[in-house]
Amino acid sequence: MGTNRKKAIFSLCILVLLLIVISPAFAAETASTNRASEATGILPSNPFYFFKEWGRSIRRTLSFTDLKKAETQLNVVVEQIAEIEKLNELRVEKREAFERAVANYETNIDLLKTYLLPVAQQKGNLLHVRASKQYAVLQGLLGKFEGKEQTREFDELVLRAIRQLVEATAVGLQGGVDIQTGVDAGDNAERELRGALFVERLMRVVPIEVVYELAKLQQTLIQKWIGRPRLLEMLGGVRDQEPLLQVIDIAREKVFDNEVRNVLNMMRQATLDELKEKGVTGRAFVTQAVKDGKSFIDDVGKRVAAGGELAAQVRTLIERAKFQRAAAEAFLEDGSLGNAYGQLVGAVTAARNAAVLLSTTPAEYATELQYMRQYFDAAMERVRAARLEPKTALHLFTKIGEAEVAIAKLGDLIAQNSSVVKIVTATRVVESMLGTLDQLIKERAK
Repeated sequence: MGTNRKKAIFSLCILVLLLIVISPAFAAETASTNRASEATGILPSNPFYFFKEWGRSIRRTLSFTDLKKAETQLNVVVEQIAEIEKLNELRVEKREAFERAVANYETNIDLLKTYLLPVAQQKGNLLHVRASKQYAVLQGLLGKFEGKEQTREFDELVLRAIRQLVEATAVGLQGGVDIQTGVDAGDNAERELRGALFVERLMRVVPIEVVYELAKLQQTLIQKWIGRPRLLEMLGGVRDQEPLLQVIDIAREKVFDNEVRNVLNMMRQATLDELKEKGVTGRAFVTQAVKDGKSFIDDVGKRVAAGGELAAQVRTLIERAKFQRAAAEAFLEDGSLGNAYGQLVGAVTAARNAAVLLSTTPAEYATELQYMRQYFDAAMERVRAARLEPKTALHLFTKIGEAEVAIAKLGDLIAQNSSVVKIVTATRVVESMLGTLDQLIKERAK
């Protein structure tokens, strides 16, 4: 009788623990006593966390179709990124808790990739979970335990998890994942920046055909983000420096403010130096990067050679890309790995710009025009704030008038669905004028 009673008590305990793991309401109540939110439940810092993992295994076992397995696993990944975020919010200082959380996430995002493969063509929106939000949480962990033991090992663990997330997203792309949603784009500077960084990592693992579309999306995100007042501050806070270098390179060609461009140049060099110091730009890494860069540059070059109305404009960019790629190869041969990688990044930026020109339709330039108008309006606010008037700043107001005309002309060309050549030429004119205006306003406002 005593044995049966023990079995009954043990079974009751297991049932209660399963309820804690599986029931959202009971998990929320228990979580509140552990200072966690209703959404996260038991955290990896809790010694009983393994019961939660057990419950997840049961959920997987009860998922019988490929699609159901993928959806269940996706929910697990979302839960785990929320747990990591909660650990940060609660300021948990135990490195072991974060190591456990990130290692579990890495395992489960890799499993998600496996489950996605058979269903990628069936359901393309499986990764509509703000992939770059997950990326933002992970990259925020880089350097978290700087100055403490095993810092590098922890950062490597985080970087592996990031790579698994990127690869899983790439698998989802096979099924037509909505990347605009996947990168969590929106009218928010931090979302735009992390979206640009995440897309940069994503472009390194997808087929070349997909890179063309991603390059356009990335430039749209950067175009929105470079006009933000906290531009340099946000860049300085990025911890995932490998994609940061390429994003800085693209941004400095888009920004109108010469002073900001100079700061970006210095930031680019500092990022390159830090990558070298951390051993990221090792021979194997740079060699592979040069090889991948050459493939992309050659592909864009073939498209230019095929003709098209933009061939002349794009050819200049391709020639620059090939020149810098050749310089990268020469530096690599001499063993100057940092210089080789720096030249390669510049080459890829030029090729990406060419690719965007080749693949952008007249209607898509309307988005760029919108940001130019916003930049112009912001410049006019600065003129009013400085109390500048035509009688004391005639040259400035002459340039303002010319810029207004150029913006209106560009708008007309887009509305009339004119040739891409005319639109691109007019766009470059407006960009140049906005840069001039920015400099003149700074001079007069001193």
